[in-house]
Amino acid sequence: MKTMKFFVALLAALVFVIAGCSNDQAFSPSSNVVAKSNTRGLAKGPVIQSVTGSGHFRESGELRTFSFTARKYDDGTYDGEWQLLNRLANVIIHGNVICFSINGNQAWIGGVAESGPFPGEAGWRVVDNGEGTNQPNDEISTAFVGAGTGFAAGYCATQPLAPALNLIEAGNIQVRP
Repeated sequence: MKTMKFFVALLAALVFVIAGCSNDQAFSPSSNVVAKSNTRGLAKGPVIQSVTGSGHFRESGELRTFSFTARKYDDGTYDGEWQLLNRLANVIIHGNVICFSINGNQAWIGGVAESGPFPGEAGWRVVDNGEGTNQPNDEISTAFVGAGTGFAAGYCATQPLAPALNLIEAGNIQVRP
């Protein structure tokens, strides 16, 4: 079963190739201001926190597949990418991560959609329930999408408990504080 979960997660990651783009501006939840701009190719220093994941869960009987990577650097900047395939709505959304915050084994991630039918900002929550076959499945919420400027930063800063969480059926989420 663990091998099957690995292959499903690998397939999801292959379907949603993450191409190492960085955002132009990043939000610092602790200061409620825009952090230094990230410019591709410039040194940002070491990664001090990260949140990654890929997998799927079912919504109204249809698979919803996700993949994301988010990094925070010691200079206070963020980068990463995310992609969502919602088969129920026949929608693919891809975007850049602009912020995240961590509380224990949970993370709140905010981004900006770069392609798909819902331009604007997005936010979602994930829970890392540990590794191994004896641990409960990790969890992810559906995403708020199409929100206005400032939504992602506010979502990361306030850490709301909405939307509700879903157990992922296959895949893995890792929250590294």
